[in-house]
Amino acid sequence: MRLADPSEKIMHAELRIGRAPIMLADEFPEMGYRSPSTLGGSSVSDQFDGNRLGTLCNSFGHVWLLASKIEDVSPEEIQRRFEKMMGAGEA
Repeated sequence: MRLADPSEKIMHAELRIGRAPIMLADEFPEMGYRSPSTLGGSSVSDQFDGNRLGTLCNSFGHVWLLASKIEDVSPEEIQRRFEKMMGAGEA
């Protein structure tokens, strides 16, 4: 689905990857919708937790992480892996 204003800016668009809907729109600063490029970065991030990740950056500066679960990982194991990645306990 694609809904555009008279100037053809996208006000709402939807696409699906499998059963997952993805909704997006162009930047509309006058309505409070600003892109990461305008803001100087994005507040969106992710953590490793047994997913395989791919990263995409769109023309508006949004960084998208696409994940596919490759294993179930307990919270304790996530913590252990995180500490190992961060070098916790190393002198």
